[in-house]
Amino acid sequence: MKLIVAEKPSVAASLARIVGATKKNDGYFEGHNFIVTYCIGHLLQLAMPDIYGYKTWQFNDLPIIPDKFKYVTAPETVKQCNIVCDLMADMRVDGIVCATDSAREGELIFRRIFSYAIQKSSLVRNKPVYRLWVSSTEDAAYRHGLKTMRPDSEYNNLYQAGNSRAIADWIIGINGTRAYTTAFNVKLPVGRVKTPILAFIVQREQEIENFKPELYYRLTADHGNFKTFFKTSNKDVVEDILSSYRLSEAVVNAYSHTEKKKAAPLLYNTTQIMKDANALFGYTADETLSILQSLYDNKLTTYPRVESSYLTSDMVDVIHERAAKLAVRFLRVENITLTIPKRLVNDKVSEEHYAIVPTDTAIKAHIDELPRNEKNIFLLIMYRLFAALSPDYEYYRTELKVNICDHTFSCTGSTPIRKGYKEVEEDLKNRLSIKAPEPNDKASDEDFVEQIIPSCAVGDILDLHSVSSEDKYTKPPQRYTDSSLLSAMENAGRTIAEINLRKTISDCGIGTPATRAEIITSLIRDGYAERIKKHLVPTEKGKLLISKVDPSLCDAVLTAKMEEKLNLIAQGNYQPRKFQEETVLLTQKIIRDLEVELRVNGAEMHKVFRSANIVGKCPRCGNAVIENAKGYRCENTSCGFAIWKDNNFSKNFKKPITTSLVTKLLANKSVPIKGLTSSKGNKFNCDIALEDTGKFVNIKLLFDV
Repeated sequence: MKLIVAEKPSVAASLARIVGATKKNDGYFEGHNFIVTYCIGHLLQLAMPDIYGYKTWQFNDLPIIPDKFKYVTAPETVKQCNIVCDLMADMRVDGIVCATDSAREGELIFRRIFSYAIQKSSLVRNKPVYRLWVSSTEDAAYRHGLKTMRPDSEYNNLYQAGNSRAIADWIIGINGTRAYTTAFNVKLPVGRVKTPILAFIVQREQEIENFKPELYYRLTADHGNFKTFFKTSNKDVVEDILSSYRLSEAVVNAYSHTEKKKAAPLLYNTTQIMKDANALFGYTADETLSILQSLYDNKLTTYPRVESSYLTSDMVDVIHERAAKLAVRFLRVENITLTIPKRLVNDKVSEEHYAIVPTDTAIKAHIDELPRNEKNIFLLIMYRLFAALSPDYEYYRTELKVNICDHTFSCTGSTPIRKGYKEVEEDLKNRLSIKAPEPNDKASDEDFVEQIIPSCAVGDILDLHSVSSEDKYTKPPQRYTDSSLLSAMENAGRTIAEINLRKTISDCGIGTPATRAEIITSLIRDGYAERIKKHLVPTEKGKLLISKVDPSLCDAVLTAKMEEKLNLIAQGNYQPRKFQEETVLLTQKIIRDLEVELRVNGAEMHKVFRSANIVGKCPRCGNAVIENAKGYRCENTSCGFAIWKDNNFSKNFKKPITTSLVTKLLANKSVPIKGLTSSKGNKFNCDIALEDTGKFVNIKLLFDV
């Protein structure tokens, strides 16, 4: 009898149906010589310091480096953990199938529970273990995967990389958080990945604050049917041109009219669809990831946490046939041929999972019955598949330079030859009733104007009706949105001087598709950043942390070096033990440097951090309300006033309880809030207010009656 261990109950139910395990028991299914059980995410977690005897937070105890790491189960998962272990030890089971998510983290989830089961029973150790590796939850994918399973030992290096990542994050995160928290008596979570991302946001805010706009002049020459442009910061030049252009000729000194092609886009990976969903619909990265997971669980799209934007060679015919069937039903573009170009196939970068695409189940699905947010994301994925398989966009690019008063005016323009994939994108925009953002090359070039530029030759004299001038000012960099911050995570290698590291982090970026959304959410949850409309803005607490934290924790180089070594571990080319030793040395250095800083500036830093952590006045007793890890509490412990971050409001309406929101609620009778999510997935706005029962503090919705 084979035991299949899935990652979640829904997957276990699907696998049980496929293998015929129809008898449902407590925590597992059974039948047809199969038992199918499930984890509930990580059944086993790395134990917190109190398990090792460090129950109180003391700076002098740091760094905490266990000789052997222990694992614990959360109270809500103890029962299922025991069920899985007992089934692994069951005498009837002669083989175990790892069917957790096909990725580094999924492998880690299984290996932890398997190791724990071995500790509990010697019957488990010698049982063969196989790996089910799939990229979608469709029946056909599972059936194929069950026929092509490989020994799980072939994934040992993948597990070692996942385990090394988890231990490194524990060592740096636990010790860093305890160090800064005990040093300043304020809960200050830090992390290997989270802190560099916060540094991005803080640095951008500093650039904005320090920015000084500079005046320049944009001159426009009107040639009748089109216009050319010239920019200068010299006021004398402007006055000279405006006073003399009537006596001057407009002479062409450069002209080009070139046929160009713009390749169709690649397929979606997780980060790219999170960026587009944020730009088009305002969805946060965390919201989009949740929607992707729901579509995956409902068998409408493939695995949601992927780096790859490509297909594997064995999927080409399958995806082509699938796209053709979807196009017949959904695509409203005539005379367009869908083909899979060679550049869309890359087995090397798609070893774990290929790009996110619709499944065969989606062909007959009732898409219009989906909640609006799920429908929007599904349509993005489907239309990206259509676009990726469509012809390139072909156009003429025209560039013209004209000499006026010994200064060069210029313009550029484009004329479509063959719209190709852009017809697909237009159909999507019409279907969603949205206006897509302008491409970056146009948005950043104010001299790019959609106009027909006539054919010219060098030396031609053009009509010159007028020249006008407009005062302009340089603009500061924009604050990060979810979309642009995700791009920063992906492209962090641009800030790294070392070429090898730059290549490594350019390949993988900071964080993973599974963690990037949570990083942004945790920065807001921890009070380090807040959302103002669509923008991510650092709080005073966030600014203070980055100004005081060890520079190595803020530097993308730290993550780059660690990601490089984790990749090598996954390939079998780096020792996990050495990686851990290096992590310990780095942590020890962080603690030592902070100790020195405390001796010099400790009292002043403590005062500043406490001030930054006050969010308002307690409405019950008038004392300060202080932010901590779990919420916002009155500093008068006998008062009992508290607003928890993880409360029913945040769960029910998918809106985090942020520092800025609590500050407004404490200061006002009611606060308008946008972007709440209903149970059906629809967005809505309304006013909210605090409701103090005397025992509990709730957040209630206010509707006009």
